[in-house]
Amino acid sequence: MTYADLTWNDPDPVKRWLQRRRIYDALAQVPAGSAPRVIVDYGGGDGVLAEQVAQHWPQADVVVFEPYPELAETARTRLAALDRVRVVEHERDLPRDVDVVFCTEVFEHLPDAETDRALWEIDRTLRPGGRLIVGVPVEVGVPALFKGLFRQARRADAYDADWSRIWKAALGRPCTDRPPEEMGPGRRYHSFHLGFDHRRLRKRLEAAFGPARIVGSPAAFAPVGINSEAYLILTKPETAPMSHVARDDRPADKAARYDEVIDEIFAVLAGETNVTARMATVASMLADAFPDFIWAGFYVVDPDRPRELVVGPYQGKLGCLRIPFGRGVCGSSAEFRRTEVVEDVHAFAGHIACDSRSKSEIVVPVFNPAEELTAVLDIDSADYGTFDLVDAKALERLTWGLFTSSEEAKAALAGRQKAPGPDDIDQLTDH
Repeated sequence: MTYADLTWNDPDPVKRWLQRRRIYDALAQVPAGSAPRVIVDYGGGDGVLAEQVAQHWPQADVVVFEPYPELAETARTRLAALDRVRVVEHERDLPRDVDVVFCTEVFEHLPDAETDRALWEIDRTLRPGGRLIVGVPVEVGVPALFKGLFRQARRADAYDADWSRIWKAALGRPCTDRPPEEMGPGRRYHSFHLGFDHRRLRKRLEAAFGPARIVGSPAAFAPVGINSEAYLILTKPETAPMSHVARDDRPADKAARYDEVIDEIFAVLAGETNVTARMATVASMLADAFPDFIWAGFYVVDPDRPRELVVGPYQGKLGCLRIPFGRGVCGSSAEFRRTEVVEDVHAFAGHIACDSRSKSEIVVPVFNPAEELTAVLDIDSADYGTFDLVDAKALERLTWGLFTSSEEAKAALAGRQKAPGPDDIDQLTDH
C-alpha cells in the first residue's frame, strides 16, 4: 500500500477531502502578496504539497526534502515537469536562507531524538525572519475520540484502536508508549498518530523559534480542539541559529537520561564529520541535559606538543589552557589512556584546580579511528561523588561512537551512526 493509498486516494471520501483541504490550509498560512524566493517542503512525501506550492509561487525555487528513497522517487516522478523544483534525500543538500519552510504530516511520526534533529535542520535552513508552517493532526480531546471510532471500524486490533489509549487521549493525557520503527539507517519513526500531542510539540517549537500562532483545519474559525488538524505558524527570530532545543522533561534515572541525550547527539551530528563541530555539540548538549555538570568539554592533544593537552570546545567557566600529560585528572587520563572517575578531586594527587567549585570529576580519553589519543572529555561537578560506572560506560559509548569507530566515521557521511557493543564498552571500562 502506497502513501497515496493512505491519504489522497483513501476509499473514505471524508478522509480524501480532509487531505486535500489541509493542502489548501497550508498554503493559506503564507500572507497574501508574499513573493518567496526559496521554499522548502521538509518531509515532502510524494510531492503533492510541493506541486501545489510550485503552481502557487511559480517564481520560487522549491526544494523537497524526503529522506526515504521510495517516497523521494515518487516525488521526482510527480514533479519532473516542474523546472524549478528538485528533490533531495540528505539534510546536507538543503539550501540556506530559505524564505518559507512547510513541514506537514511529519512531526507526529518523529521520536524525540528525530524531532530535535529536524528542528535543528529547519533552524539552520530558514533565514532570520523566515516563516515556518507546521501541520500536524490533533490527537487529543474530542478529535481523538472520533478518530478512535474510525480506526476501530477499520482495524480493531491495532495499537491506535485500543480503547484504553483512545480514552486517555480523549481526556487529554495521551499514552507515551508508541512503538518506534526503522525506516532506514539512523531513521526511526512512529507509524501511529495516536499518542502524539501537538501541545507538547508547540512548546518545543516555541523554545526554538518564539511564539507560535495556531489555527485549526478544516475549520479555521473554530477552536483547534474540535478540528482534525492544527497549523503552527512561526517566524524565525533575528538571532544566530540554535545548536540544540533545550528539554525540561528528561528522565530522572541517570542511565535513561544518558540513553536519551546520546541518541539526540547522534541524531544532531549525523552527517557532520568535523571534529570541532562534534566536540562543541557534545559539550553543549551534555551541559544542557545534566544541570549538575558545571564544566563539560574537551582538552585536545596539541600536535606541536604531543605530551600536552590544550583546551578545546567546552561549556562552563574559564578552563585551564594547557595540561601536561600525567598532571591532574585530565593528564592522568591522557597518560594512561583510561577513564578516571574521581569522587573527591581534593583527594586526587596532583589535582589541578581550574574551577574552585569542582568537587568530583570524570575524564574519558578520546581516540581517533587509528586508536591514537586525540583528546579527553572532562566533566566536573560541584558535588562529591557525582560520577560512577554509569557515567563512565555512557560517556565511553558516546566518545567511541563519535570519534573512534572507523565504521562510524564513514557512516556519518551518509547520516548514520554506530555505537560500540557491550563487549567494546566492557573493554574500555575494565582498567
